[in-house]
Amino acid sequence: LIGDPDFVKKLEARDYAAASSYNFLNAELGRLLAASVGGAVIVVTQSWLVLSGNYAWLNVLTLLLGFSAFDDAVLGRVLTLHPGASGVLVWHDALVIAVTLLVLVLSYRPARNLISKGQVMNASFEPLRLVNTYGAFGSVTRERFEVAIEGTREQKLEAYRAVRDELMRRIRERFGGAGSGNE
Repeated sequence: LIGDPDFVKKLEARDYAAASSYNFLNAELGRLLAASVGGAVIVVTQSWLVLSGNYAWLNVLTLLLGFSAFDDAVLGRVLTLHPGASGVLVWHDALVIAVTLLVLVLSYRPARNLISKGQVMNASFEPLRLVNTYGAFGSVTRERFEVAIEGTREQKLEAYRAVRDELMRRIRERFGGAGSGNE
């Protein structure tokens, strides 16, 4: 073995292949972990927005896209889904098609509003409010006023000191000069 002149070449080739495989697997696992962490950040932030009352369809779409960043193995550990029966449920398919057609028909007027020149923001076009317009694509047409309250800690301390000094003055007047206030 030691006298074999090709032994060193075989050893170097084997080590190079092992190192290359290790580097590839390490990089691949790092990429999958980074993608899963990024997907988790997106899912958490978008879920917070939706749970806080912002039901914008853009947030829901971003939430769904966040799930696509997860590796199948990672997602499989979190969501232990068991495949069910593969039978076709005709009533379910018919219901999905009916709801899809209803939403398409009801979306005609909001879609027409979206591309119109006199676009109405945040409006509903049917009594059940199943579809409506969202105000992200309109324009602000009226002036809005904002109230900004600013201050510093020093101003707050000065206000407390003024109240303290006034109370101490009243105490001295009432009880005959006892206590100077800053002893």
